[in-house]
Amino acid sequence: MGIKVSKPNFSQSIKKIKALSDPDKHASKVLDKLSKQAKDEILKAHSGSMGTDLAINKDGYTTPVEQFSDVNVEIKESVGKRQLIISGEKWIFYEFGAGIHFNNPRNWSTVLETGIPSGIVPIGMYGKGQGKNPSWSFDDEKTQQRIITQGYGAVHGIANAINENVNDVSKFVKEAFDEK
Repeated sequence: MGIKVSKPNFSQSIKKIKALSDPDKHASKVLDKLSKQAKDEILKAHSGSMGTDLAINKDGYTTPVEQFSDVNVEIKESVGKRQLIISGEKWIFYEFGAGIHFNNPRNWSTVLETGIPSGIVPIGMYGKGQGKNPSWSFDDEKTQQRIITQGYGAVHGIANAINENVNDVSKFVKEAFDEK
């Protein structure tokens, strides 16, 4: 699935790079800045607490449990190309949000200013579909506790990264021209 970005300054910046005498060198500088900016934006969105759930112990008592994203972002470099590799077990639920409590209506596509792709299921319908309820529970395999949650609001770090890249690409191209 690709995302088409239709901002005039983005395509103009690409044309400028291709017209340079040493396009690979300048393109690498721009790609390095864009990929670092995207990585930083995603990490910023996933920093700190994602929300608080309740853990139920075997005696039936509840304890607040703060949830944190396990996102890991790596930049994979090759000639004329940079890839962001995003990994982790739970980060996806924080990125796009989980459950209707915090995500109805869905705001991720509004942040990116693009429609929701047709293959994306409605809020609350992923997996077992428990997120369609105001709250639900699941078993945490690591802590061996039952967790009650209302879900998590989308942090949309990827959408923020795309917007920042599109907004700053002209600036990064100009910086690549000025660096000798």
